[in-house]
Amino acid sequence: MNPVQPTGKPSVPEEFRARQRRQKILAFGLFVVMTPVLVAIKLRRLSISWVIPIVVLILGAMVYSLKNWRCPACQKVLGRSWNYQICPAGKETLENR
Repeated sequence: MNPVQPTGKPSVPEEFRARQRRQKILAFGLFVVMTPVLVAIKLRRLSISWVIPIVVLILGAMVYSLKNWRCPACQKVLGRSWNYQICPAGKETLENR
């Protein structure tokens, strides 16, 4: 069952799970892309023309993460952990367990 508030917006725990899922997808995607890049750097096979796109990718991921990884209730940045039960800033319940 999908809990929905009267305004039609998802509940705080539901929105938190969606944001958590997006963060995990972003982390996995960066891992998949950056692993061969790091191997190429180590083997000195990376062309200088790849530096700018790689930097743009990393900066874009950081900006997206900062915008996405916020408490759905108070919009404060959550921090480095993925497993929050309660918002560290606003004390809102994020997980229904």
